[in-house]
Amino acid sequence: MALKERIRNTIKAIGAGWRTVGTVMPQGDSFLHFISIASEEDNPKYIRIKNPYLDNSWVYSATRVMAENLAQVPFLLKLGDDEIKDTSIKYGWIRRLFDYVSPYMNKYSLLESIPTWLTLRGECFWKLVRSNINRQIAKIRVLIPDNLEAIVANGDIIGWDEWTEKGQKIHHDPLDIIQFKYYNPYDRFRGLSPLTAASLGLNIDYAASAYNYYFFNNDASAAGLLSVDEDLQPKEADEIETQWNKKRRGLTKKGRIAVLGRGAKYQSIALAQKDIQYLQQKKWSRAEVFAVLGVSPALSGVLEDASIKSNVKEQKKGLYENNLIPKMHFIEEVLKTEFFQREKVKEINGKFDIDSIAALKEDFKDKLDQAEKLSKLGYTRNEINEKLELGFDDTDWGNYWWINFSMVPAGQEPEPAPAPDKRVAVGVLEKAPHPNKKLVWKGLIRQTERIEKDYGKDLADYFYKMRQEVLDKILNHKSVKAIDQAVLELLMFDIAAYNKILGELSQPYLVAAFEVGIDSLKDALETTFDFTNVRAQLSLTKRIKAIQGINETVREQLLNDFAPVLERGLREGTAYEEIAGELADIARNKFNMAKSRARTIARTEINGAMNQARQDTMIESGIKKQEWVTSLDAIVRPSHALIDGQIRGLDELFDNGLLYPHDPAGDAAEVVNCRCVTIPYIE
Repeated sequence: MALKERIRNTIKAIGAGWRTVGTVMPQGDSFLHFISIASEEDNPKYIRIKNPYLDNSWVYSATRVMAENLAQVPFLLKLGDDEIKDTSIKYGWIRRLFDYVSPYMNKYSLLESIPTWLTLRGECFWKLVRSNINRQIAKIRVLIPDNLEAIVANGDIIGWDEWTEKGQKIHHDPLDIIQFKYYNPYDRFRGLSPLTAASLGLNIDYAASAYNYYFFNNDASAAGLLSVDEDLQPKEADEIETQWNKKRRGLTKKGRIAVLGRGAKYQSIALAQKDIQYLQQKKWSRAEVFAVLGVSPALSGVLEDASIKSNVKEQKKGLYENNLIPKMHFIEEVLKTEFFQREKVKEINGKFDIDSIAALKEDFKDKLDQAEKLSKLGYTRNEINEKLELGFDDTDWGNYWWINFSMVPAGQEPEPAPAPDKRVAVGVLEKAPHPNKKLVWKGLIRQTERIEKDYGKDLADYFYKMRQEVLDKILNHKSVKAIDQAVLELLMFDIAAYNKILGELSQPYLVAAFEVGIDSLKDALETTFDFTNVRAQLSLTKRIKAIQGINETVREQLLNDFAPVLERGLREGTAYEEIAGELADIARNKFNMAKSRARTIARTEINGAMNQARQDTMIESGIKKQEWVTSLDAIVRPSHALIDGQIRGLDELFDNGLLYPHDPAGDAAEVVNCRCVTIPYIE
């Protein structure tokens, strides 16, 4: 080979950047021989990160934060509004599939696979493994995206080929593959990992870590140049290098004396560690990874910034709102089209139970503290309600700023209190001497609103549980041979058990309402009456007993509606499956009606308990008369608006037939949803 050609090949090999495969370094010529040895030592070896999940702690940590927090949110399977829990019914195979994914994976790992692979590869693949008997999906297997190749024909995917570790090819029907993928503007069939945008930073971080590792592994000093006066053959150079490294390199060999032969020289090529700014580089890379993945460093335990450390709760909330909830909606849509519709069960839908996420449930006490501060700054009740998303209904009086319950709206002069009218008689519509009676009413209603809202939610859940039990009994009942009370009872809920549940559920809310009623009069009447009083305890017991009557009402309505359907079905020889469907529809309608009335029941019972407590307090305190106070707004019933300001003795009926608001002996039309109160009238 000509010298010119040999030099060109040698220089080409050195400048290639990567070690050139198949290039044979020329031998013989002393100059080219030296170049050959130098090339072997100095040829750049690029350090690239191959698997960020294994090689970068921040990628691993951020990915785990997303995967674990997404997987812990319950994934509900629903038929309409009903959650599918029973694995023995028609759609039970779907419930079983998502509960028992495969022998090697549980439902949490299955959900974790989606954000994990979306992060690492921009796509996640589920293989639906079908039964050989009925072709129904029996288990789900998560595939490695790197091992899959799309088979495309006429612009569409007609299959997927999976390459195993042994080089074998497995073909998958596209209908057995679910692909979750991020949009990729460069390839419409494959996803694009968000880490692609951070690839340069990841490689620099990996290189910096590798440099630091080798730096310290070489006894905390950089490499050097060992030279001799004579030419060396490659084998001789290798032997010298090997012996030198064997005796001198490594943390345990620092400080050993080196003995060099004649003509041998060692020159250190040390670099100051500060020159690569190792720690700063790591921080830059970390910040880039967390920014690209949308995860706060605080959630991975990085609490260097004091402001971040003090707002970890907000960081967790932001993780869900800005990162995981969009991913959940994305997963729901993919499963809707590629699973439920494809498997011809489009009436089923999968939903993440976002309402159960603890990080999104702001502590109510914190909101009340904020509300109090905003009120002192001059915000009205309705403005605070909207700003803090408290969920209360707006009120007419809420458009004003009230300084406190004993004063009038800010900016208005208080009206002088009228002189007591001793001539007020029973049946005469007169206004009693109470200058701020409307403020008293507003203050009481404001306190009971929160109680009735929470109680209403629990009642709605209670009716849903009862509904589910009745539906399960209907749908799981095998057959009916004859109609009698015993058969009907088999389809009913256990009324004794549900009376106990309803009583235990209602008691704390009723107690809270009783305490509001008692406390509202305690100071004004200078009474020692409290909830431990026998009268108060008896009133509470009666209230709970009355509420439990709801169960008997629902039960009787169901029995009356079920009986004719069963009788007709048996008479006409209808299969029980058809009868069960009609019974289930009746039950759904009945319980949906009860559930929608939960807030009405809550308002009636909570205001009833509060008014009962005020009545008991007035009786125990020796009050003889009381005045009816109502809101006089657009929704107050006429029979109550007419008696606003009417005065009666505590044992005398008002013109609407009630002894006091929510009188248990009164007509339902005068009691349900009532927001009125009475105040003591002292002559």
